[in-house]
Amino acid sequence: MKNVPEDINISVVIPVFNRDDVISRAIKSVLNQTLPPTEIIVVDDGSMDNTADIVQQFGEEVTYLYQTNAGPSIARNLGITSASGNYIAFLDSDDEWMADKLEKQVEIIRDLKADIVITNSVYFDDTGSGNTAFSRSEFSDILSKNNGKLLDCFTMLLEQNFIHLSTVLVRKSCLENADLFDETMKIAEDTDLWLRLSSNYSFGIITKTLAKRDDRPDKLSGNIQKEYMGRIYLLNKLLKRNTELDSAKRKKVSQRRDLILGRLLSLNFQANGVGSALKALLLTNFSSFFSKEFYRGFYWNQKENRNSSEKKNDG
Repeated sequence: MKNVPEDINISVVIPVFNRDDVISRAIKSVLNQTLPPTEIIVVDDGSMDNTADIVQQFGEEVTYLYQTNAGPSIARNLGITSASGNYIAFLDSDDEWMADKLEKQVEIIRDLKADIVITNSVYFDDTGSGNTAFSRSEFSDILSKNNGKLLDCFTMLLEQNFIHLSTVLVRKSCLENADLFDETMKIAEDTDLWLRLSSNYSFGIITKTLAKRDDRPDKLSGNIQKEYMGRIYLLNKLLKRNTELDSAKRKKVSQRRDLILGRLLSLNFQANGVGSALKALLLTNFSSFFSKEFYRGFYWNQKENRNSSEKKNDG
């Protein structure tokens, strides 16, 4: 496989688990790049179907690694640590790239000296509709105005994760400095990593749709309560471990955590009563109880619940 020009060597990391029906599509989309990567690494997370046979049919063009089923974060970290390239591109096994994805991203790296470059993406079913990941984001206006530019994403990512993993090209040393994916997390582990990266690095933005993404019902996802718990965990961790955050950023992180905690307690209160709500508070961050953002989140969720109930009654 050809090397990209000069000092930019890209390793593509594809974790896979029981995706024998689509893994070849993902790999072919990498092989069809107008600017080929240095290597493709497929990390099989203990598949029990024909995934291994299909991947190995590509021969020396793909490096195949196997691990006992341990989850996508551990699989991605194995791919990162095994990579020879100085840049890492992630691709989920049921997604695919447009042919010029890596070429466009390398242009931004060279023009802006970017450490991380992300692109727009679209669900397969929405192809041609204009309904892209960036257009659905609450930050769509900001993203559209910063095409081909560097953008400080930290504050926006506190509010919403608008970055799809299969669009990310990142300098390997940045991932190493950020301690890779948190292997203990099952929810929001990508958001956790983007926040850690964005606290120290700017992101190059490409608004062109350069990846297609699947939306299978069996993709890992939790209920809203688990999602809130995951967010609170990663924000607490960010405050505890990232000593480089300035006071303004630390305040924003604390406020966002307290607001989400208020929403979580509201959900627990509605579903299980006061006892469950207080237990959730003690397991997260009791000091948030004295924050204005906590009450804003709590009452916002109560209002949303009342509005939802009224709509059901009207129907």
